[in-house]
Amino acid sequence: MIIYIAALLAIFVPLLLALKTPRKPTEPSPQPRETGVKPPSLPPATPEPVTIPESEVVASEPKPIPPSPREVLYQVAFTSLGRRMGLDTNIPKEVNCANAITHVMTLAGVKGLPGKGIPGTSTLYDWLRKSVEFEKAAAPQFGDIIIYPTGMGNGEVRNGHVFIAGKHQLMSNNSATGRWDNHWENLAEADAFYTKKGGIPRFCFRWIGG
Repeated sequence: MIIYIAALLAIFVPLLLALKTPRKPTEPSPQPRETGVKPPSLPPATPEPVTIPESEVVASEPKPIPPSPREVLYQVAFTSLGRRMGLDTNIPKEVNCANAITHVMTLAGVKGLPGKGIPGTSTLYDWLRKSVEFEKAAAPQFGDIIIYPTGMGNGEVRNGHVFIAGKHQLMSNNSATGRWDNHWENLAEADAFYTKKGGIPRFCFRWIGG
């Protein structure tokens, strides 16, 4: 009996002592220290290029090219057909060609012309030759001024003449009607009369602006 009791004590006494003994608190696991250095940031993602089908591409409209001074002069001369032209109304219709053409030039915006225009082809030739807005042209194009100055011929043709070249005919004052028209067919016809018959040289001037 005594031996049995001793054996029980040997088992339970250590268990009771273990229950009464306080456990040590568990230490927290160490946290990583902050070093002040931020981790490298990743580069932004590059978007993939978007391919637009050719059928959906809208082409931009080209900017309109403004007309040249020569083209402006032609347009004003053409729209003046059938009108009585002339800045000086006292000049007779028979010799009104230079007066009429300076009216057309004024409407087109040519600078430096007298207020009442230029009355004769000889004076107009000198003005064109000195003007910085005009240059001599070898081969006339539509909108160019073609002039046969009075006083330079052989006397067979009394007066010279001045035209604005059209796309198909020559535009000028009609000495018979006093109106601006295109009764001269072409340059060859004018050359045959004024240069071959009258000995008056032909000059061509082109408006380039100033």
